[in-house]
Amino acid sequence: EGLLDESFDMTNALLHVDISRLQSETASMISTALSSGSKHKGELNWKLNSSDAIYDELRHLNFWAAAKVLGDVASNVRDYYRAKPSRESSEMKQVKEYVSNLHVYNADHKTISIHTALAAEISARTFENPDFKRRYELERELLEGGSQSSKRL
Repeated sequence: EGLLDESFDMTNALLHVDISRLQSETASMISTALSSGSKHKGELNWKLNSSDAIYDELRHLNFWAAAKVLGDVASNVRDYYRAKPSRESSEMKQVKEYVSNLHVYNADHKTISIHTALAAEISARTFENPDFKRRYELERELLEGGSQSSKRL
């Protein structure tokens, strides 16, 4: 949650993201996720609260733990789509069951696409930035009780 607030404009649990200011790959992922029935006009306004089950799960995790959860959820969605019953070998009961759950997985697909795109943008703005890396390493060293360079001596 803190990285979202630091990286983007967040007010009262509403995340405002100007898509035109994102990296092209991130902007493309978000635009694609929003294109299904939404008029986003180059901006993402995303409510971040417990109604978003994925966000609720990620909210208090560190970045790397959150990335693992995102990967797990994305794999679940992918596996569901791949398990689509074939026309030839499926019973009507299987098809009905698959279709009855499809809206849930479609919503998860949209949500996971947006969360993954935002995580990629945060990674590019922070962990791939040399200034951030130096600051991060210095802060980590201070928290660990001394500099790594003095420990090497």
